[in-house]
Amino acid sequence: RIAWPLVVAAGVAAAAGGSYLGTKLVGAAAAPAIGLFAALLFARMLFRMERSRYQNMLFRQVPDAMGLILRAIRAGLPMGEALANVARELPSPSREEFAQVVGNIGIGQSLDTALLGLADRSGLTEYYFFAVTVGLQAQTGGNLGETIDNLADMVRKRVAMVGRVKALTGEARASAVILTSLP
Repeated sequence: RIAWPLVVAAGVAAAAGGSYLGTKLVGAAAAPAIGLFAALLFARMLFRMERSRYQNMLFRQVPDAMGLILRAIRAGLPMGEALANVARELPSPSREEFAQVVGNIGIGQSLDTALLGLADRSGLTEYYFFAVTVGLQAQTGGNLGETIDNLADMVRKRVAMVGRVKALTGEARASAVILTSLP
């Protein structure tokens, strides 16, 4: 995570740069407003970049989390213990997110509500699928292991597909940069 002093320093630098450019382009009267706008815009960009990085890390760990939950369910552990196992075994940031889910369940929140909270915090579609699947399974009954296995297979395929798409678009972007720099 980006440290607060670094965000403040970057915001002050963006404000100074925006004020300087505002003075040169528009005049001294509008320079403070332009500097403030530049600082806010730069801080927002930093926070969006950090959120995107956090979501990417969570997204790459979804198949591992599903696999741990599936193995725990097949071993006969209850869902709460399977989630606690994920909170203990996975690296950050999934560790903290699942620890919060386990904590929410511990204070009396229902399983599907706690999982929907995870999906809302992370913003990942895969966790919405997981929360809805577990909620429906709790209401209708059936084989939870098989349902999670199907969901984990789908999530693994989605993560692999996103990786392939990023690789192909990266190749196309590199080709575009090379072709534009040749002349």
